[in-house]
Amino acid sequence: LEAKSRGVKDLWAWICNEKSLPISIKESILWTYRLHSPSIKLFSGVDELLIKLKKYNANIAILTDGRSISQRLKINALGLNNIPLFISEEFQSLKPDRKKFLAVEKSWPKFNYAYIADNPCKDFYTPKQLNWITIGADWVIERLYSRKLTSDTFQEPDIWLKDPLDVASFLLNLK
Repeated sequence: LEAKSRGVKDLWAWICNEKSLPISIKESILWTYRLHSPSIKLFSGVDELLIKLKKYNANIAILTDGRSISQRLKINALGLNNIPLFISEEFQSLKPDRKKFLAVEKSWPKFNYAYIADNPCKDFYTPKQLNWITIGADWVIERLYSRKLTSDTFQEPDIWLKDPLDVASFLLNLK
């Protein structure tokens, strides 16, 4: 956070400088970060939401940005490796690219689709263009992204929900 507040553009070089390390080990630090198994857990209520969605025979997938190795280590740490995963690097794309979304539609054709995310700057644009239902995860406690309201309706989700368990109720009420 300190680096971010200072406007640091190259985090790994900054770390080397702060720790008086030779810049030549920057790449090693980066790969140590990418290959670590994180100690993370799901937000409260997400487990129950997944159980409820499966009870209603919903198809569930994870769409995520980032590098394949790092994202797969995170998904494994969360115990979600049984859910189909669509990672940007594997599609040679970044948000808001359509490739992952279209791959989901191809995997489950002729369904209604809902997308849950927390970053209005880049998360909702593409699914809204594809007429997906978009849900803002307002339960994310340590918000990494500003939730400033914008006049661009394609950047805002259809609804912000405060609790993961509200997702199932919201979706069921759409029928």
